[in-house]
Amino acid sequence: MPTAHRPRNEAVVPIPVEARDEGAPGARTGQVGHAAAGTRLQEQWLTDNQVALQSSNAFVERHGLPLSRYRNF
Repeated sequence: MPTAHRPRNEAVVPIPVEARDEGAPGARTGQVGHAAAGTRLQEQWLTDNQVALQSSNAFVERHGLPLSRYRNF
């Protein structure tokens, strides 16, 4: 039984609302919009999680990497 194939022009990942608001015309909307939305979301995530990241980094500095004794490289 053959499997269903997606058309090549169909997006695998849906375009976020933020991407559609970027104003890029036509087919480039997905490319430009995803990049712009991704950058904004990444910056927001880093800001929201800054305390947790600093805490994790401090733990590794004090105690080393968890499970490091099992690393073969």
